[in-house]
Amino acid sequence: MRYLILSILFLAFAPAPVLAATAEVPMDVELHERLTPEEAQALALEAVPGQPIEMKEKFAGQEMYYSFMIGTEDGSIYEVPVHSGTGELAEISVESLAKRPKGIPFEIVSMADARATVKAHVIENAPGKRPPFMKDGQLTVHERKLTYVFKPKRDGRWYTVLVDARSGAVIDMQGNAPK
Repeated sequence: MRYLILSILFLAFAPAPVLAATAEVPMDVELHERLTPEEAQALALEAVPGQPIEMKEKFAGQEMYYSFMIGTEDGSIYEVPVHSGTGELAEISVESLAKRPKGIPFEIVSMADARATVKAHVIENAPGKRPPFMKDGQLTVHERKLTYVFKPKRDGRWYTVLVDARSGAVIDMQGNAPK
């Protein structure tokens, strides 16, 4: 019974704040106006200069954004969301390459070449007598750069080796205790 009374009271007073909030919206604003994808792309490229790779329409609640993937000269790929109504930029982020689109506008080192570089680096810098055991690496983003990540094992010790995907150079190697 108590819940029934509370529900009736809530419904009786709920419409008042909603009407007050909608009365504040200026009458000259047309809610159906929005930027064209070309206008939004120009704003995105102004914020992050580079090569546009892909554009998607995304929704956050009832707000629509044009989300642009932009490749830059240093190998980074940024996601730049532009609000379709206001043209304001949302949070710009480096996009994970696990979902990367095809057509990256620059050359990268092949997985096989990066793997050979890692194997030579581990043999030269990691203690042990056996050759390293390795699987294929993953292409990802590390510190705003395209990077291959390999996890080789040598004589019971695991390592994490990062290779710059554009130059093929080893960026970092860290070792873990034997397991």
